[in-house]
Amino acid sequence: LNRLAPGFSEPLHPDALSRQMLVGTAIAIPLIIVTIASLVYVRKGRTEEFQSYLNQARTSVMTAQTLPLDETSRGEWENAAKMLSLAETYSSSSESQSLREQVQTALDTINLVSRLDFRPLVSGGFGSDAVITGLAASATDLYVLDGKHEIIRHAWGAPERGYEIDTAFECLGTTTVSQELAAPIDFVLQPAPGALGMEGVVAIDEDGTLLYCAPDRQPAIAQLTPPDIGWGRIQAIDVYGDSLYVLDPVMNAVWIYEAAGGFFSGVPKMFFVEEVRELKGAIDLAMAHDELIVLYADGRLDRCRRSLSGSKDDGGRIRVECDPQPYFQDERPGREPTAQIPGAVPVEMDYSPPPEPSLYFLDLLSNSVFHYSLRLVYQGQFMPKELFEEEISAMTLGPPNDLYLAVGSQVYQTR
Repeated sequence: LNRLAPGFSEPLHPDALSRQMLVGTAIAIPLIIVTIASLVYVRKGRTEEFQSYLNQARTSVMTAQTLPLDETSRGEWENAAKMLSLAETYSSSSESQSLREQVQTALDTINLVSRLDFRPLVSGGFGSDAVITGLAASATDLYVLDGKHEIIRHAWGAPERGYEIDTAFECLGTTTVSQELAAPIDFVLQPAPGALGMEGVVAIDEDGTLLYCAPDRQPAIAQLTPPDIGWGRIQAIDVYGDSLYVLDPVMNAVWIYEAAGGFFSGVPKMFFVEEVRELKGAIDLAMAHDELIVLYADGRLDRCRRSLSGSKDDGGRIRVECDPQPYFQDERPGREPTAQIPGAVPVEMDYSPPPEPSLYFLDLLSNSVFHYSLRLVYQGQFMPKELFEEEISAMTLGPPNDLYLAVGSQVYQTR
């Protein structure tokens, strides 16, 4: 090193910089120059990339606007949305935001998507750490199942004037009830007079214990008579008229319990009397008048009707007829019928009675609700204007046309 740089072996001039300072400067100056150049290059490159994708999005929008607002222009609108997403990875501008709104509105129109204004039902929700896993609603009452704390709460009011939590409501959560009832699997509305002389709810646990609750009434507990073959796994229940329907997919059965004085009791009857229906994967059921509808995890449906040929006095024969394969239909051009709900992973189903009988499906994939007519014709998709930060955990319908969604500890309502 001395031979290569003899100056290192010579004493420094008194006014000269230190050797460490000279070395540091020799290293720092190139680094500073390279850093500044890189920042300029990256900044300019990001701007150019943003502008390039924005131009492509603008071109797709202009092309789409020359076509009908239907399946014909879908490809251009979807390409515009893709280009905007790529552009927004680099930057954003008022123009890109305006284009985004325009593209989203067009795609919503093509997809029959309605973005609704969901309002929180009660201030502060139903407890800061509540996890709502079930809902049931009537015209003036809402029942909320907090799965984390195993509590059923009641709120009363109306959408136009707001709701208030009923602090005097006694149901699941009291010491006596908690000792006799395990964690509830499902609960549904029970119309008046019900078991307690008024409209209320009935909940069920894994061994068939029923809990009846209603405002200003003491809760009541009763035990369903187990089927002769025993319980496999109780998955869901529904009430229609004076009958309780219990879905047990492990035993491939739907059991029917008749009410006596509002309490469901007695030996259960099998819905499927002549054949064992394969119910593996069934997750929910609904009674649409006299028709049983079963929802499967893969998006399929079973639709079955139970009828009596002859009379009961003559020992009439009960027959069950099921559709060979119900198909979901979409009347828009180019859409083929499918056995599963297209583009959805359903986790819950609700039936809306006449005057416009419909089926609503809570979709885990899009965090939204799909709407089909009772003939399984696609009617539309409901999404919030402001997307929820968490997954929708439960859904229910209330008259006349209210939709309730549970997200975390809060319930949101729209109509």
